[in-house]
Amino acid sequence: MSVISSPAPVPAQQVMYTSLEGTQTSLSGWFTQQNTSGDPPLVDVMVGGQLLQKTYPHPAAGSQPPAWKLGCQWLQPLAIGTPIELRCSGTGQRLAAAQIDGRDAQHSMYSAAFNYAVFYNPKSACTSLRHLFFALHADEINPQRADKTIHRAPTVFPLTIDRPPQFKINVVRDPYRRLVSAFVDKVASLFYQPTLCTGHDVYRWRFGHQTDVWGELTFQDFLDYLTLHRDFSDIHFQTQPVIAGDVELVRVEQLESQLCEVYQRRQPALLDRAKAFFNSPAARSNQSVLAQLPNCVDLRDAHARPVRELGEIIKSGMGFASDAFISEATLPALNALLESEILAHGFPLRPMPIANADSATSHP
Repeated sequence: MSVISSPAPVPAQQVMYTSLEGTQTSLSGWFTQQNTSGDPPLVDVMVGGQLLQKTYPHPAAGSQPPAWKLGCQWLQPLAIGTPIELRCSGTGQRLAAAQIDGRDAQHSMYSAAFNYAVFYNPKSACTSLRHLFFALHADEINPQRADKTIHRAPTVFPLTIDRPPQFKINVVRDPYRRLVSAFVDKVASLFYQPTLCTGHDVYRWRFGHQTDVWGELTFQDFLDYLTLHRDFSDIHFQTQPVIAGDVELVRVEQLESQLCEVYQRRQPALLDRAKAFFNSPAARSNQSVLAQLPNCVDLRDAHARPVRELGEIIKSGMGFASDAFISEATLPALNALLESEILAHGFPLRPMPIANADSATSHP
């Protein structure tokens, strides 16, 4: 996006972003800054003339002239395609969109050689996808770059304003199982591998600082927290946004077959390398803890089991089916939280309990 410097009124471009009604909204884009200070301008995000949010952008790598990357999220049930206006806070200068995607570009990887991008979501095979992109595009990495780890993938393979991707791949996971996986890996992990835990806010919301009772937290507590905190900041619990433009939607549940089919159609030169990757150990790196354990524990009333108990089961080397948490007791809250995301990505909405301790056989 470029700053409009003319003093005359100039209609701002309509910034088309993609949102999920009733959930958080994500917006990302780029704009150039035509001043010499080098400081990021504070940006006002406006809808219908009303201020929605103030946000500071971040430098966009590899852009000429120097540009800034904007990424923000907010709790606002707006319709898909709602026009957004961006202004420099203070000066009121309008910013016109050059490109907008439906989520923060920090979760994207771009190949300049093949002119396409992959968008990934936390708890949706994100580590495997980053390994894949490194395997496919290692020759595009700047040899002078010091930090080339997969956790820096979005800056190793940055999206820029200079050449928008010809097409995008958006990888999503069944929202029910993704949320259960996030709970087990990022909340309950406090009681089997504390370094993995990012959900301390959930514990503090439920029990305050009485850490001696944190082990009594349950999946139902977790759902109650998310219901009351729809603007939650942990990326592992956020919805998987829709991506605007020419997008190939790939599901984690059929990751290998669907990705290879996309490469065969859109980038056939990468197909053999993609197949070789899926036959390597890197394709199964950093799987969710439940994916690495056998489903051998009969978890009745899984939603009410305390995390201390879940942690003891996992530490013993046993596992349980993620669908055990998706039951008559939890479906009302799950559907209220996830319905828009489920329908937007074409997953089936579960109107009836389909899994319990007797019938759950699906893997997380």
